[in-house]
Amino acid sequence: MIENSPEKKLLDRLEQLYAEQQLPTSPHNACGSCFTCCTARGLTRHAVSELELAYLADRVSPAAADAMRSYVRRERNEAGELRYPVCPHYQEGCTVYPHRPFSCRVFGHFREQGSRLPEGCLLSGSEREFPRGGALSSVPGSSELRELVRELSLYEPAASQAGTVEPGDPHDPLDRALVHVAARRWPEALKELSQGVRESAFALQTLGLVQSSLGDLPAAVRAYARACELAPDSLECLCQLGSTRLFAGEFARGVQDLEAVVARSPEHAAALSMLGSCYTLASDHAGAAHYYERAVRAAPDQPELRLRLASAYLEQQNIAAAREQLEAARAFEATREVAERALLAGGFELD
Repeated sequence: MIENSPEKKLLDRLEQLYAEQQLPTSPHNACGSCFTCCTARGLTRHAVSELELAYLADRVSPAAADAMRSYVRRERNEAGELRYPVCPHYQEGCTVYPHRPFSCRVFGHFREQGSRLPEGCLLSGSEREFPRGGALSSVPGSSELRELVRELSLYEPAASQAGTVEPGDPHDPLDRALVHVAARRWPEALKELSQGVRESAFALQTLGLVQSSLGDLPAAVRAYARACELAPDSLECLCQLGSTRLFAGEFARGVQDLEAVVARSPEHAAALSMLGSCYTLASDHAGAAHYYERAVRAAPDQPELRLRLASAYLEQQNIAAAREQLEAARAFEATREVAERALLAGGFELD
């Protein structure tokens, strides 16, 4: 991770948050013979964000983060068995104790009303109970962590929860709006966002998405533009602004925004793909192929980019290159059928 990048600064702020919790700490094997919370059965007690996984990757290793991600997602092997029935970092105690996720730090010290700690928990009797749904206001650091996680999404579009998701604050209109966004209930989400939500880049990014989904593109452009003002280092906001401007008819300004994204991040697949689409609309198929080639190199695991690149090659009568991309797209289940139809239409036999 680049030093002094927004992401790196967020990890440093997370470390500071951990240091400021002022919770009792224990040796790495504090729970003795009980490690119920470190098993797949106990995972309902924990939520782990991509921010915390990024912290684990940076402070320990990427492999440590990957293993934790697999664990909290309850991933299974080919035999259908849990890859990690016990946390991969539990070996007679926590092997990543100084860098453990937030929920591992607070569990046992706090308990939601109506719930119980595991039988025999060493912390039982000394914990602080909080009302149902009141974790954000009752558990020190939880609301601050949420803000850091939301801020990360301005820089990493995939920065969602890796495992279970903490319930939001039912009294927070932004939290209520996010519930509607997840269910694609756009009018309801817009109504909540109109209830005096505190202005932030994240809230404006959410508002831009909702307004765009409702077809109010000028309003979405205004929301994304304001988000860019509040978070000038966010390439995700700038890419969304550029893309929305294209659909709103502000073609030149949209291209300018997307080119600014690519200038700062040459492997930004979303911006490269949108620029490829711009050149396709202008019937500049060589230009489209150029940007789609770069997008494929940046995101080789996104087969739809290969389909677009194949289309650009076909427009240039570059049949061999088009077939190569279609065969590559055929290897992905999501695009197999489309790629096979295109191959057959081109007179190619399927192996």
